[in-house]
Amino acid sequence: MANEAICYSSKLIYVIGYFQHKKDQHIIIAKDTIKHLENEFNNIFIKLKDNIDINQYNNNKINHPFINNKFIKLYPGKHVNNSSPSTGLVHTAPGHGIDDYKIGKKYNLPIYSFINKYFKYNNNIYINKLKDK
Repeated sequence: MANEAICYSSKLIYVIGYFQHKKDQHIIIAKDTIKHLENEFNNIFIKLKDNIDINQYNNNKINHPFINNKFIKLYPGKHVNNSSPSTGLVHTAPGHGIDDYKIGKKYNLPIYSFINKYFKYNNNIYINKLKDK
């Protein structure tokens, strides 16, 4: 729920690829991060299809990675880099960090906080067993 966008760097080169064992599922990834990810996660081999201009997807809606029927948008972020391990794409939760907050304010994204003034989870938390913990 707190993840409201995905940020990318307009300074990186992105590619469309797929995992060798899942050819029907395509991924977008920063090109210069691939070898490190393949080494970091054994037996994952990424095959490249095409370079893309990630900027053409700015403000496009994409499926939220783990909340069904929720869409989030892609935005450029100066804080995104290719430090290892990385995909060159960063989830953005405006209530959880200064870089994310700045993106949230710039693009008018909802800002959720799950912690109350007593540093306990509040009613905004969507996992009921964590409330007041």
